[in-house]
Amino acid sequence: MFVVCGFLNAIPLPADLADALLTHRAIGWDPASELAEVERLVRKGGVALHQAGMPYPAAADAPLHQDLLSWGYAERAYEDGESQYRKYDKEI
Repeated sequence: MFVVCGFLNAIPLPADLADALLTHRAIGWDPASELAEVERLVRKGGVALHQAGMPYPAAADAPLHQDLLSWGYAERAYEDGESQYRKYDKEI
């Protein structure tokens, strides 16, 4: 397991390194470059999971929601205490 501090669009690790990559409220400053970097790091057959911190359900036209869906991520709910939030996952 690697915990890396830095920017999601420039992770200092080699391509195809990870079987799984998890972000928690980290994506959204520049979704296109961030998602490209995530998918560079996750090897084929691996999984990328983003806990975006957006309420579930929320407006379907939210920009980050639309970006993640357009990249092929599936939306699901997760619970944090008494609240539900959105998470997105994709097999690479």
